[in-house]
Amino acid sequence: MLLSCHLSSFQPDEDLFNPDYVEVDRVLEVAVTTDTETGEEVTHYLVKWCSLSYEEATWELQEDLDPEKIREFEEIQKPPADLRHMVSRNISIDDVSTQSGAKLGPLRMGLSLWCLIDPFLLLF
Repeated sequence: MLLSCHLSSFQPDEDLFNPDYVEVDRVLEVAVTTDTETGEEVTHYLVKWCSLSYEEATWELQEDLDPEKIREFEEIQKPPADLRHMVSRNISIDDVSTQSGAKLGPLRMGLSLWCLIDPFLLLF
């Protein structure tokens, strides 16, 4: 009886569901896997939803997303034209040295390569 009284006094509220929760803010990452049953490649994208935190991002199938959001993600992943030559070549440990010719230690060498390949990570 108490439950029926409580339910009958409940008034639906328009604000219970925020429509932003189903709107893609941006695509963060891509993963291509092979379906174990069919052997076909399946593409998932990690999606950050509007008005939700990054912790609440979810993996979604490619066919369930707006192609424009996928295109924006792919465009951001491309290095700027003036850096593309660095990304396309294989850089080895022997290629990295200071201007004076001294060899870098493993940690500094790794950081240097990382900055050469993806300098935009430093902006976030």
